Amino acid sequence: MMGKLLALAALVASLLVASPAYAFRLRGAALSDRGVYVMLVLRARQIGNGLVGTLRCIRGSAPCLFGRGRLSATFAADGTFTGGLLSGNGRTQCAFAGVLADGGLEGRYRCVRDDGAWDNGSFLVTP
Repeated sequence: MMGKLLALAALVASLLVASPAYAFRLRGAALSDRGVYVMLVLRARQIGNGLVGTLRCIRGSAPCLFGRGRLSATFAADGTFTGGLLSGNGRTQCAFAGVLADGGLEGRYRCVRDDGAWDNGSFLVTP
């Protein structure tokens, strides 16, 4: 009986490790060049030399251009990265670039919404 429980536990653990669930979560903020900020929650997983994931924006001192979106980024050997984001409703696109920093990511972004609203600034997300 104990052997069956251990085998079941090992099977469940292997499924969890092999699942496509997001491997890590980072939290932080985006500070607009206009002096306002929003809070960010990034859930992502590494694929090769890049990452894919989702981003959630939470109102800070200003409203978000979008609530949720999907992102991807590609990393260079020197720790820099570039990437893009598309909001969940497809109305906002962002480009970003930066560097690995303290186990997280920091850099610059530029977002444009299809109604003409836009923003650019800096971001920092850490574990």
